[in-house]
Order: sequence, then C-alpha cells, then structure tokens
Amino acid sequence: MRRKTKSKVLVTGGTGFIGRALIKTLSASGRPIVAPIRSEDSSRGLRIGKWKCPVIGEINSNTDWGRLLHDVDAVVHCANQSGVIDEKKPPQKQPYFEINVNGTLNLAKQASEAKVRRFIFLSSIKVNGQYTEKGKTFNELDPPNFSDLYGESKYETESRLLELTKTTAMETVIIRSPLVYGPNSKGNFEKLSKLVSSGIPLPLSSIRNSRSFLAIDNLCDLIQLCLDHEAAANEIFMASDGQDLSTPELLQGIAAAMGVSLKLYPCPPRILEIIANAFGKQFLAQRILGSLCVNAGKAEEKLQWTPPVNVKEGLKRCFPEVGPK
Repeated sequence: MRRKTKSKVLVTGGTGFIGRALIKTLSASGRPIVAPIRSEDSSRGLRIGKWKCPVIGEINSNTDWGRLLHDVDAVVHCANQSGVIDEKKPPQKQPYFEINVNGTLNLAKQASEAKVRRFIFLSSIKVNGQYTEKGKTFNELDPPNFSDLYGESKYETESRLLELTKTTAMETVIIRSPLVYGPNSKGNFEKLSKLVSSGIPLPLSSIRNSRSFLAIDNLCDLIQLCLDHEAAANEIFMASDGQDLSTPELLQGIAAAMGVSLKLYPCPPRILEIIANAFGKQFLAQRILGSLCVNAGKAEEKLQWTPPVNVKEGLKRCFPEVGPK
C-alpha cells in the first residue's frame, strides 16, 4: 500500500550519476528536496529549482547533518566511496569504512533523532558476490559473499542499519542493484560504449554468459515507490530491468541505440580469459565473460513493482543525441 505524501526528502550524492537523476525524478513529482553537496567546487552546477544546494562538507563519522534534517520525512543515501581510491597502492579498508559505514551510520542516527520516517540506502549486488553460476540468480536470502572492500563495506552498513531499526522508530529500506546505466553513466558502461563507437572488430561473439542490468529510470522509479510503500519498511530488495543479456547482446543493444554498426567475430572464451590473465586483466575478463544475474521477484511481489522501461528503451535513452530511428 502506498502512502500519499509530498513530504521533504534529503538526497545525498546529488552530484553523482544516480543522485542527479533521482533529484530530477523526485522534483518532477512535486516533492520538496534538500540535496547537500561536499563543496561549492563539487556542485557541478547542481541546483534544485532556483535554489543552490547547501554545503555539508565531507561525509564521515563527524558530519553534522542537524540543520538539514529539519522537517525531512525521508532520506535517500546515494553518496558512497566506490571504485579504486589509488591505483598505485593496495586497497585500504579505512577510507571505505569511514565513508560507507561510519558516514552512513552517523547520518542514519542523526536522522532517527530528527524523527525522519524512512531511510533508503543504496547498496550493491557486490554484497552477494561478483558472479553467478549458469542458470542461477542472486536473491535477498542468499548469504553474503563479497570479494572486495566495497562489497564488505556495503554489507557492514546494511547490517548496522537493520540493527538500528530495532531500537528506533525510523524505517530502513535497502536496495541492491547490479550495474546501473543511463545518460552520462561512467565506469564499465562508458567503456563499453566507447568500445562500440570505435568501430574496432571485437572477438566476443562466442560468449554465452548472462548479466542483469538496471536502467537509471527504473532505479529511480523503484526508489520513489520505496519512499512511501508500507510494505517496503525494513526490507532488502534486488532490482533489475527484468531482461538479462549476454555480453554480445549488450554490445548489440548499445550499437543499435547509438546508430552504429558493430563487428563481432568468434573466439573461444577460454582463449580470451588466458589473454586477459596474461595482461593482469582478470577482473575485466570476469565482467565480460562471467554471469551475474539477480532475481527481483520480491519487489514485484511485495511492492507490485514492474520496471517501467525495457532494456531497448533504456539503452536508447543513454544516447538522446542519436534521435529517432
């Protein structure tokens, strides 16, 4: 059951890919929004209507959120430390845990003290693991199987947020997503898009994997639903577009959306894996060759949520400059 509310929402990470899209979605629905930024230099031109965004500074265990939580009904926490911090050094646990764990818990505790009704935390499928076996999918009941500090920090945060719900009135909603794509998305999707646009023939047509993806519009739709749906309280949800793709299918979809031709030729996946390992690109090989599928059935059942955008339309929206076909 949905509550009907237009109450104020605090969104963190508003200058990022997901946060910026979410602010646009919530603003269109008429919700009052407060979107703090780290500094004026980090704003990237972010404004909500005619208002400049307030500066909060770095998000960590010492951040003071008090003045920004006044009259806030819900918090959507998108900000986090992700990716490689310094490629020249081994991964360090402290930055991930200070920002992702301690920073999140500090915000959540202050939010509960300010009588915020609901706290939505954007987690990651990396809590469950990096890949699934053929024919298998991850779901919310699977045990954690993280393999890096990012996934570990997300799981630790989830656990401590759910513990917090036992001693406060604030409700928590956790959303684990696979790769999120959309206009101006970065990371692996951007790399694949550049590869497709280059016109270079790619030896990838023999890959028979399966991966889940999530269009940014679908993620924003689910978040908006979770703000008010009573059945979302204190739950973990998986999310995806509902149509898993192989690597060749994804590349073909990107090419069609970009309006370019794609040249794929066969090469045994084992050979590609050997070559990738020889150049120290094991993680890249896993993403291109391996499977990673999620089951979003719980969101469908408990929230009656269906992704409003299919994969073809989601990819098309990534490249609006191409225009109608």
